[in-house]
Amino acid sequence: MPQENAKEIVYKAHEAFSRGDREAFVALWAEECEYQPAMERDIAGEEGVFRGHEGIRRWWQGMADSWRDWESEVHEVHTAGDQVLIACTVRAEGRLSGVAIEAQYFEVVTIRDGKIFASRDFPDRAEALEAAGQSD
Repeated sequence: MPQENAKEIVYKAHEAFSRGDREAFVALWAEECEYQPAMERDIAGEEGVFRGHEGIRRWWQGMADSWRDWESEVHEVHTAGDQVLIACTVRAEGRLSGVAIEAQYFEVVTIRDGKIFASRDFPDRAEALEAAGQSD
């Protein structure tokens, strides 16, 4: 897949997330996809992996239950083959607490056949680069 198409898919996913368009977000993922957010990985290990479209919807619902006014801002996108390394910032407000958060994180996304096949989040750039088989 051309690198520009991979970048476009990643940007579309972040845009759908930021505007709260769950179905547009899900449509960008392959049926057999896997998503592992950093927090879930740190807390639940393999149990923190969301699989398939239903898993992505379950993750989305957990976000909607916990947060409001969320958005994601992409700062950097680097491609290497079918993998995309992304640096971004997420902002949200706790639904019950009203506490605002802003956190930078990194994603390693695998694109296959024009869809997101796998995505893993990392709190640290070096860890994301290592997972992607790249170096600074």
